[in-house]
Amino acid sequence: MDGSNEEFKLWPKDFIDFLKKRINQFFTIKAYLLDPSKKAPPENGLARPQTLSQEEDPLDEDPFKGLISINEVPAQRGLSDYFGDDNDGTNRGIRAAKQPISAQLQTYYNRLLDPYKSPQPDDIKALQAIRQAEVVFNNQLEDSFKQPFSELETLGYPGITDPKLTIATDIRPIEGLNHQAAVQYKLDSGSASTYRLPEQCNGLGYQNLIVMFLRLIGFRDAWTNIPKAADSQAKQAPLHLVLLEEPEAHLHPQAQQVFIRKAYKILQPEAKN
Repeated sequence: MDGSNEEFKLWPKDFIDFLKKRINQFFTIKAYLLDPSKKAPPENGLARPQTLSQEEDPLDEDPFKGLISINEVPAQRGLSDYFGDDNDGTNRGIRAAKQPISAQLQTYYNRLLDPYKSPQPDDIKALQAIRQAEVVFNNQLEDSFKQPFSELETLGYPGITDPKLTIATDIRPIEGLNHQAAVQYKLDSGSASTYRLPEQCNGLGYQNLIVMFLRLIGFRDAWTNIPKAADSQAKQAPLHLVLLEEPEAHLHPQAQQVFIRKAYKILQPEAKN
């Protein structure tokens, strides 16, 4: 497209263009204390705010700071179907498929369940078992790499002052959720055998519901100060708002009708239907 005939305009082209760059220089938000005794009811549906005198000083800090906490659950537009395995059996066929449920479980575990964060008495055995697994695995790796490392020495490495290579793994429980088969759906076939399917094999509506509910549960548990919560030492805001973007995505009308009621029941287990 030839733009040679377009009219050239200096900044600002209009008032909105001016405000985009300079609004903070001319406008600011200030908070003032009001006198409850001077509160006036609305007149003809219009509010009657108090008139502030010129001597009134604004508050030094934002009065809403620490009062309101806002989180959001974005729309799950990236839910993907299962694409199957490649011929080499490496599951590369699903490399393009996103794993929203696995990601939410990882986030929940990292924030609220990780035994390395504020360990509780119940975590001691798990930490000891992890340490023992690290020792056994490191010994096995050292034996496995003994031959390659010895071959390196024939090249003149390491020398007198060069550091030697060694193996030291760091096993973290969160890594157990970081693979394609971390989350599975357990199917009861009615017989002794049980079938398991990866998370991509469930319907998009169920995936969306599970993801949203996991996010809500995570917000609730972090807000109620579970001991391992990453922000448990911080003072929680008394008012917590959660914004859900397009919760109806992939949900049929019946599920949309009961979504809010079910979400409220999850957040308030003692609430009645």
